[in-house]
Amino acid sequence: MKISIITFHDALNYGAVLQAYALCQAVKSLGFDSELIDYRTHSYNNVKSTWMRKQLIAFEVFRAKYLPLTPKVYYSVEDLDKIETDALICGSDQIWNLNIAIAKGHMETFFLNFGRGSIKRISYAASTGGVGFPLEYHDRIKRALGKFDFISVREKKSKEDVANCINNDVEVVLDPTFLFDDFPVKDVSGRYALPEKFISIYCVQKNPIFYKAVKEIKKLYGLPVISIGHFDLPIADIRLRDLSPDEWLYMTKNAEFVCTNSFHGTVFAIKFHKQYLSVPLMNNNSRFRCKAEDLIYKCNLNRMFSCLNSERSLRGLKNNYDFRNSRMEELLVLVKLKERFYTERKCLDRLRDPISYSVVDSVLNTHIVQSIGFLRSALEAD
Repeated sequence: MKISIITFHDALNYGAVLQAYALCQAVKSLGFDSELIDYRTHSYNNVKSTWMRKQLIAFEVFRAKYLPLTPKVYYSVEDLDKIETDALICGSDQIWNLNIAIAKGHMETFFLNFGRGSIKRISYAASTGGVGFPLEYHDRIKRALGKFDFISVREKKSKEDVANCINNDVEVVLDPTFLFDDFPVKDVSGRYALPEKFISIYCVQKNPIFYKAVKEIKKLYGLPVISIGHFDLPIADIRLRDLSPDEWLYMTKNAEFVCTNSFHGTVFAIKFHKQYLSVPLMNNNSRFRCKAEDLIYKCNLNRMFSCLNSERSLRGLKNNYDFRNSRMEELLVLVKLKERFYTERKCLDRLRDPISYSVVDSVLNTHIVQSIGFLRSALEAD
């Protein structure tokens, strides 16, 4: 049986690419012939920065080497309409988050509204981002989901969002990165002069809480800080902005400590059994920004600096809390690591306490079995 998977895979985003890789490998491990539909949603024709051009090349090399991409590249739902396959899987990631322009603009594609009616349709760990579906799209979504044979989502909130549109059975499953362990990891020590021990930070949104956490972690561990995201973070001692996904995994796996405000950054810190801290995101309209903090670090004045507004922003987090935090919170509650989510000062006081990964793994293994069971049942059903 031929299985065709469609998801976010062409973004300059480590989590997006790695979850696509993991889902393909999970399907393959169940004995099915899987392919990843090379559906392109991003255009990088006008990229001017040197580091981003390097990163684009690094991502393309990774995709070509590790992703089972279709020979044909698709750009629209009309292109996909004649695709020949036995089953379609959409997922994972925030493909159903209509607050994201790409998901909204390619809504028909990611709700599998293409291809023959006889093709089996499955969602695996699709996420709405926790924001719900706008009412004006409910009828379209209901019609599209009505064609699905099996539906699973990544979060409980996503299950509620889907249930508001359709009464089908919906199962909550793990992100596909948890279903597979043999990820490619590429040593970057030959490309960069790295310290023997270091703290890795992966930041997807600069805010004072993140800066405060990094400052405290560095003080506690006394190690250099290496930033492995696309932001130019002056708080870091070394900034690696052009890593490929397998190099990014190396920097996460070999860190003494990981600090991140990314969902997949959190996932891989857990998978690699790292000591780590997850930091909340602030809402996009928050007045709390890092311009002053950046300037102070760039001017090398950080010794006299206590992160501006950090305590105020922490106290006021409830009013500036980003909805995207719910996916990290739900994951950390699930694996008994709620105290690793930085919402109060005492979270920092516990950073020297080692994480009991025997407990984490025991909980995860139960949910991995259930998640793989869903995927197997959906693929094997007549």
